[in-house]
Amino acid sequence: MSMRHFLVSSGGEKINHPKCLLKNESKLKKFQRKLSKKQKGSRNRAKSRLRVAKLHRKISNQRKDFLHKLSYYFVANYKNIVIESLSIKGMQKGMFGKSVNDLGWHEFVRQLSYKSEWSKSYLHKVDRYFLSSKLCNNCGIKNTTLKLSDTRWSCKSCTLCTIEI
Repeated sequence: MSMRHFLVSSGGEKINHPKCLLKNESKLKKFQRKLSKKQKGSRNRAKSRLRVAKLHRKISNQRKDFLHKLSYYFVANYKNIVIESLSIKGMQKGMFGKSVNDLGWHEFVRQLSYKSEWSKSYLHKVDRYFLSSKLCNNCGIKNTTLKLSDTRWSCKSCTLCTIEI
């Protein structure tokens, strides 16, 4: 998971996250601002409250739909699925906290785990300190010269693949 992509597979397949909350944030702010100006107990406040709740439900449904379709895709097409056990709480405290919350990573992992049990796939959770970005996904050679600023590197052993981080 990165801030650019929701998921990058070992084959280089990049899946962008839908950014459900961020796309509807201006509309949500507008509805909440209107709600705060309504008099408590009035019918217009009740209507406005329902409008805000409806938008929250829409955002939630968009996120759930994306996660269900993506988890089904991986379980249906791959027998071995390896994911990193990320520290989401630590990432939420950072600069991209709202974006991390919008991803729904724990829900994705939960869906992958129960769907992989149904379809007889294997879900492996790798430690977050495992250096998967330093390994070539074709031959398994470890790149020890990789810096934090590097976004892609070419394997010197098999020379066929370029790994994008």
